[in-house]
Amino acid sequence: MNHKNISMRIIIRTIIFLVLNLFIFSSGMPFLPWFVEDSCGLLGICVTTPLLLFIRVIMTYLKKEKAFV
Repeated sequence: MNHKNISMRIIIRTIIFLVLNLFIFSSGMPFLPWFVEDSCGLLGICVTTPLLLFIRVIMTYLKKEKAFV
């Protein structure tokens, strides 16, 4: 697989997880239209944050290997 394809996939997943994390975190704020009264937003953050940290480790490794574009 091409290193450019790997980099693009990682960047796209990072953006998706950041947006997902934003909506999960803000679902407990009553002034937003996607408010959920009994939301389990903290559980969603506990799921997405380790994934974002793992992606960051992969990106750092690829940058050290000069494979990250």
